Amino acid sequence: MNKKNIPLSKSFWCAIKGIANCFLNERNFRIHLCACFYVIWLGSFYNFSLSEKAVLAVVIGFVMVTEVLNTSIENLVDLVSPEKNKQAGIVKDIAAGAVLLSALTAVVVAFIMFWDIDILNKSIELRNKKENFVFYDGPAYANGFPG
Repeated sequence: MNKKNIPLSKSFWCAIKGIANCFLNERNFRIHLCACFYVIWLGSFYNFSLSEKAVLAVVIGFVMVTEVLNTSIENLVDLVSPEKNKQAGIVKDIAAGAVLLSALTAVVVAFIMFWDIDILNKSIELRNKKENFVFYDGPAYANGFPG
């Protein structure tokens, strides 16, 4: 079949299968996805402007796209060079480095957007007024040890 004649629905289906493959087979993709949901949830507690929400969306997309590209590069390198090869390892390391750079960028943006020094100071002030927590193992022998 000529590539120009591929239905748009099939193109989308292939893209969805690729993302699903990343989700099912790539631990780091799932970690980044979990972090994305956490950031979205945490962001719901802040009164972000529309432009700030857009920045969060772009940064989240940036991390997820680099993770997917890293996965595709690693799979392509494994296909082309199944045996251990120094150059293949360098290519994989560079792709992984791109993910690291995007994740570090996301962390910097998160600190800028979520770090509210007034809220932090208020939390510390409220915490200092309360008694310290005391943790107990439970009643005697509850943990298997006497007393």
